[in-house]
Amino acid sequence: MQKGEFRINEIAFMTGFSSPAYFSTCFQKQYGKSPSEFQKDLD
Repeated sequence: MQKGEFRINEIAFMTGFSSPAYFSTCFQKQYGKSPSEFQKDLD
């Protein structure tokens, strides 16, 4: 995710989630921001 090599839905499937939406929900609970916000903050 930090290198921007993969889209968020690809990362979701790579980490074992079957739903990108559920991945985003879990990610936001863990890190306090959405995956897209997280990526924007890295730039």
